[in-house]
Amino acid sequence: MNKRIKKTAATVPTPVTRADMEALVGQIATLKRDEAGQKLQMDKIVAKVKADFEESLARVADELKPLIVAAENWATSNPDEFGKNKSIKMLHGVVGFRTGTPALKLLRGWNWQKVTDACGIHLPNFLRSVPEVDKAALIGQREELSAAFPLIGVKIDQDESFFVEPVMTTVEKRETVEAK
Repeated sequence: MNKRIKKTAATVPTPVTRADMEALVGQIATLKRDEAGQKLQMDKIVAKVKADFEESLARVADELKPLIVAAENWATSNPDEFGKNKSIKMLHGVVGFRTGTPALKLLRGWNWQKVTDACGIHLPNFLRSVPEVDKAALIGQREELSAAFPLIGVKIDQDESFFVEPVMTTVEKRETVEAK
């Protein structure tokens, strides 16, 4: 659970003294604890509802499996019923076959490195060679490279954001709820 609170437009007067700020952070902490408690309660209820339905949903899934297999067996053994179509509209629904997205699969004994090597020989136009900026390395060496950044058209940008992080006791921290 993220304990940090992002700021939004102020509708509460800005505290003037440190004591005012202490009181404000106290209000924030109280609301955050209340929020955490409510989320915990919600998670417990959701977990219980899921647990209540799991058994009946599993039963329905088990009943559906052989029916779907039987329907597919009929469709496979009666291709004439489909004609040129891939589906048939029936009284209670539509049955048919969907063509999946084309995908490349490796032949037995091949791996992607072998495929890449073979493409280099037989189909070199199908190999990619894309130069890419190593942003993480540039950021990692930003102090040494700062003079070169304007030459390559970049600058380092680092935002600073305000946060309030309420102190939460162990009891108030949100726990993972397991379905029973």
